[in-house]
Amino acid sequence: MLRAVRRYFLGLSNIFTVVLLLIVFFVVLNLLAGIFNFKLDLSKDKIYTLSPATYNVLKNVDDVIQIKFIASSNIPKQFMPLKDRVLGLLQEYKKANPNVTVEVLDPDKDSTAEKLVSQQGLPQLQFTEQKSGQLSLSNAYFGIIIQYLDKSEIIPQVLSVEGLEYDITSAIYRLVNKDLPEVGVVGYESSFANQNSSITNLDSVLRKQFLVTYPQLEDADLSRTKLLFIIDDGQKSYSTSEAKIITDYINKKGNAIIIADGVWVSDATLTTTPANHNLNEVLKNFGLEIEPNLILSNSAELVNFGGGQLSLVLPYRFWVKTNVFNPDKSIFNNINTLTYPWVSSIKVKDNSIVEPLVKTTNQSWAQTNEFNLSPETAADPVPEETQSFVVSALAEKKSAGKVAVISSRRFVLDQFQSQNDNLNFISNLALSLTNNQLAGIRNKSAGVYILPVYSYPFSEILKYSLIFLFPALFLILGVVKAVRR
Repeated sequence: MLRAVRRYFLGLSNIFTVVLLLIVFFVVLNLLAGIFNFKLDLSKDKIYTLSPATYNVLKNVDDVIQIKFIASSNIPKQFMPLKDRVLGLLQEYKKANPNVTVEVLDPDKDSTAEKLVSQQGLPQLQFTEQKSGQLSLSNAYFGIIIQYLDKSEIIPQVLSVEGLEYDITSAIYRLVNKDLPEVGVVGYESSFANQNSSITNLDSVLRKQFLVTYPQLEDADLSRTKLLFIIDDGQKSYSTSEAKIITDYINKKGNAIIIADGVWVSDATLTTTPANHNLNEVLKNFGLEIEPNLILSNSAELVNFGGGQLSLVLPYRFWVKTNVFNPDKSIFNNINTLTYPWVSSIKVKDNSIVEPLVKTTNQSWAQTNEFNLSPETAADPVPEETQSFVVSALAEKKSAGKVAVISSRRFVLDQFQSQNDNLNFISNLALSLTNNQLAGIRNKSAGVYILPVYSYPFSEILKYSLIFLFPALFLILGVVKAVRR
């Protein structure tokens, strides 16, 4: 009995010793970080650290960049943690280059700041807040103005930090670079010319890094165009002369991204017709072909098939989701999943010049000739037929430019952008073909981390450490700081 009690208290003393040592370690680490301005980012994707692409852009800043965080004093309380995170991110820019200055301005209390936001056209945001049991509306500024020499860029609203580094860095990139690369988009009209354009989001993303034009191939001067987007619209057949213009452009060291279907699918009736875009005439010169099939996968996007009061959300196997990326490509640094609606496989004819970029999972299969697109009656695969298919690839000839192909035309359309990273991928791919300075900037999203299972007694030590360690740690740090002051 006495031995059992002794072992029990000995075990407790060991646990308390470990916890005490951990507290001492964190206190010492915090003091050293305060003295030496040291920061340790232990997050899985380094979300509290600037991306290498941002450091590359900041290297070219040889004059003062003024980053002005415009935050009204009457913002709702729930925005205060966001404000702190934004300030933390901006301070990282300041540390990365001494030419970067950071200011926090309140137009409600500073007339100079009020004049600045009026000159720059920074919009006020409308917030809803519950006070004394009633909803009240308030207007406030919560955005960023970036100034360099006589030029400026604005980020009109900061509602999260997930994509903020990308917005800030791309704004600085535009300010410090005199000439932006020219990108031509073929197959759709500009969203400025057509308010019903279905590539408004793509246009907006591209304009952050490029000078975007919408040339007509037969009349276009492509001598200054660094990259061509050729997008299948599900109707147009590119003529032999247009296909030759695209091929000649690539052969003269031009770069292109071709986004096209292998089978045309009607959204309204879920019927199919052959894809007569004629873009395989271009691709065959670079060892590629979009095959006339449709890929299904057990890794699929959730789609709402309900109507009216009935909502039925099911995985639709023809909208393929994948995270099987080429591990050697940095363009996937900030990409988690991609979604390919009604995608076809890409046949690689010449492995010496073609590099697969994205594949489906190995739980995928193909339909050919007779297509059944119904979510209820689409046939399950024979296990021997499941495999991985190439759905994005990159080809490069030594004597020519590069051509990338994505075998789903809906990949970039507005209505299919939900929880996927399609536009991030397109942006990174375009930058890698023109100027890779901005490719790979990470989203600042912490995500969820599942703790692994540990054996006893370490599991008990970990459990009680998490319960008591951090409250005790913050209490000690507060006392230390109070004493130091």
